[in-house]
Amino acid sequence: MFTGIVQQRLTIQHIQPLATGQSVTFTAPQPALDSGDSILIQGICSTITRVDAATITVEYMPETIRCSTVGQWHVGQQCNMETPVTPTTVLSGWIVTGHIDSATTITALSALPDASITLAIPPAYQSLVMAKGCITIDGVNLTVAAIQSNHCTVKLIPYTLQHTTLGHQSVGNQVNIEFDYIAKIVQRFT
Repeated sequence: MFTGIVQQRLTIQHIQPLATGQSVTFTAPQPALDSGDSILIQGICSTITRVDAATITVEYMPETIRCSTVGQWHVGQQCNMETPVTPTTVLSGWIVTGHIDSATTITALSALPDASITLAIPPAYQSLVMAKGCITIDGVNLTVAAIQSNHCTVKLIPYTLQHTTLGHQSVGNQVNIEFDYIAKIVQRFT
């Protein structure tokens, strides 16, 4: 489990197609992590498969590539990263599983002082978006500020723009989204 509070950005060093998906090597996070550890990268729960002094490697299955932006990544790209919560972690964000619901398109952006991102919401997920509810974009947990038919808008503070990849987005870019976990449970059982 994660909170959607990005701890640092990692840079993609190498991408390798595999028969079982894709391997991606990143700069090593600080502090160091071990093989087998789970981390959140661009909102995707990722298992570290290899560690060396300067890099970590993770592998993605075809399903993850299909429903996320992994297939569009490139060497040199920066990615948001968070380590999982522990029993003593302050839950300053919200419940984030790292199981991406969909990739979607940024349809509008506005700059400071009223910075925002507007996203297209796929029809299958529109009932999971609510004003003042949570949505996770590329691993960043944010509050929905407004809903317009099949779009939603989130506001961004300067800190988020400076410390995550969201400050480097453009209209038309694809991002990974995960909808509110509790909303999904409620919808499933009502």
